[in-house]
Amino acid sequence: CSPHTPVVGAHECRLKGRQCVATRTTAVYRSPRRNRRARVADSHFRARVALRFIRYGNNDYLFIYDHQCNRVMHADPNKEGTNAWESTDPTGLFHVQAMIASGIAGGGFTQYLTERLGETGVGEKVPKLTYALEFKPWGWITVTGVSIDDLEAEFQADTLTTCAWLAGTWRLPMC
Repeated sequence: CSPHTPVVGAHECRLKGRQCVATRTTAVYRSPRRNRRARVADSHFRARVALRFIRYGNNDYLFIYDHQCNRVMHADPNKEGTNAWESTDPTGLFHVQAMIASGIAGGGFTQYLTERLGETGVGEKVPKLTYALEFKPWGWITVTGVSIDDLEAEFQADTLTTCAWLAGTWRLPMC
């Protein structure tokens, strides 16, 4: 999936998979077979509720923007309805604009610095890798991401497990 390190490349594949879940979940609420009498607003509401509570990894989540950078859905409902057009990370990157552009272009990754969910005001910014994709029927850009420090911690844990396994296999007699 990626020419980056194997750890980041594997997580890019996972992010694309999570994006597929988001797209399929949203499509269920759009389907005329399941929503013949439902109004569009009701379908949007139901899709947002379904997606809001999806969690994976270390409290990672999905979020949705429209083309104007309005937050359609977020794990923190207080952020919904706000505009993020001018949002920048500490390096000056307009990360929301970048995510929306990559989503509209057919899907893409954005890396930026941000606070973890629930840690607003703590001051520590962590690098985050996101994947964005447009759900064209509704003009939504669905985004999923993972904190890079979580990837590094997972890599270290996997490395220790592998080393322990290898150390144990060296002690086994050869056939």
